[in-house]
Formats: sequence, structure tokens, C-alpha cells
Amino acid sequence: AMARPEVLERLGRKNPTEPGDKGTVPQGRSMMSLARNAVHTNAAMPAPLVELLAQPDAPGRKLLQDAAASMQFSARAYHRILKVARTIADLDGAESIGRIHLAEAIAYRAVNDRIAAAA
Repeated sequence: AMARPEVLERLGRKNPTEPGDKGTVPQGRSMMSLARNAVHTNAAMPAPLVELLAQPDAPGRKLLQDAAASMQFSARAYHRILKVARTIADLDGAESIGRIHLAEAIAYRAVNDRIAAAA
């Protein structure tokens, strides 16, 4: 099982941009995307903006690379996981996306895959 080549290539770069509770919802919005790019939610971020604003730390990047290889992420899945991880980091009050945020986002992806397979 191999991830798609374009996903693994993107994960190998240091900079991929190269060639419920009403009180927590506002905290869950990436302030950078709201202020600078007129994007209202992390889910609405286009792929180039995801790559700019949702950069994981080195351990997170390694986890994402390993998961992409074993779970065969498409480019779309890769960006969706980064968006979810960015939201989790926002809710956690973290400036950057850490390994723990990516692990949670990947876990949600795995649950969705199992549900889809059972349907």
C-alpha cells in the first residue's frame, strides 16, 4: 500500500508551498485565515492556503507522511486532514499544528473510512 506520489512528494518538502459549544466556536477559527484571507472557516481554505497556514511541526510531518503511506491518502485527503488538524490546534489554543493534533485528525479519518466500508 503506497500513498499517491504527489502526496509523498509534498510531504517530503520542508515548505509545501514551494514549485458544539458556542463559546468555543470562535476560538476554533484560525485567526490568520480570518484576518488576512477573508476565509471564515478552516474547512473553507483552498489548498494553497492550507499549505501556508497549516504547517505541522517535524514530528507531525513524520506522522502524516507515515499515515499517508499506509492509508493511501489522496491529495484531497491530505488537505482535509491538515484542515481538521488546524482546527484541533486552534481549539487547543496552539499556534502550530503538533503531532497530537495530526494524530487526532488522522483518527477521525480512520473512523470515517471504517464507517464508509461498513455501509
